[in-house]
Amino acid sequence: MVHQAQHDTWALPKSPLRPGEHPLLVALRAVTEGTGYTAVAGRPLGHTGYEAGLADKGVCYWAMQATSSTWIPSTKADTVHWLPLKAALHRLDDHHDYRPLVAFAIDPVPTRAQLLVRHASAGDRASWPYADHQRPLDEYGRKQAAVLVEILTAYGIGRVVCAAVRRCRETVELYAQYAEVALESVFLFSAEGHAAAPEAAVQRLVTIVADPRPSVVCSQREAIPDLLAGLCAALGVAVPDEPQLDKGGYCVLHLAAGSEAGRVVGIEVGQPLP
Repeated sequence: MVHQAQHDTWALPKSPLRPGEHPLLVALRAVTEGTGYTAVAGRPLGHTGYEAGLADKGVCYWAMQATSSTWIPSTKADTVHWLPLKAALHRLDDHHDYRPLVAFAIDPVPTRAQLLVRHASAGDRASWPYADHQRPLDEYGRKQAAVLVEILTAYGIGRVVCAAVRRCRETVELYAQYAEVALESVFLFSAEGHAAAPEAAVQRLVTIVADPRPSVVCSQREAIPDLLAGLCAALGVAVPDEPQLDKGGYCVLHLAAGSEAGRVVGIEVGQPLP
């Protein structure tokens, strides 16, 4: 919690959305600017909406785990306090921050993220004269891949897997290079590979998710709904409402870490570019 000197109030750190900025990255920036802490993002904690003067405002919240801090008092926050949940609820002056704290209190376990990503924009199949599996990302797709680097960094991804298709590889290889992790290519996660052996593809995904490292798997439109449904069935949770992801879209399963490893704590669907 931060003390906002200009208002003399206690609240959770937050910041306005900049043009073209992804909401998750805003949340991480707000935490760093307000507290000095860098963090790894966890499960979503919902959002609030309210009127502020003549404007309507909304705030999205995520659980996070602090990784390091070099906090310096500022005009935004002159004091930072770590508090137990009950004490934090009593200390809050901004009542809009109550709901995410209550949502976190329901299941306050550490989590790790597992992402299933649809490849970024790659132009039109009809206009590509060569083998379809060699079709590259277009200009917009490369921008999506660049934003995805920040998102995967936010979730602390330590394992990168893609379908054996060029546009899938190009969607995540920039992050693999940045994070200095190996890029694994799996034929089963391509549309062709999945169609030939759907059960084997789902089992391969389940095996990857069982790895304690937070991971990302990049696949294609034709394979993703079945892969996600099979994974959710294996983990004993319902499939989210939007399993057919847009190009560059992703689904995050937040799994409990530690003694409860493998239990799904939350699911979210997002897009790399607003």
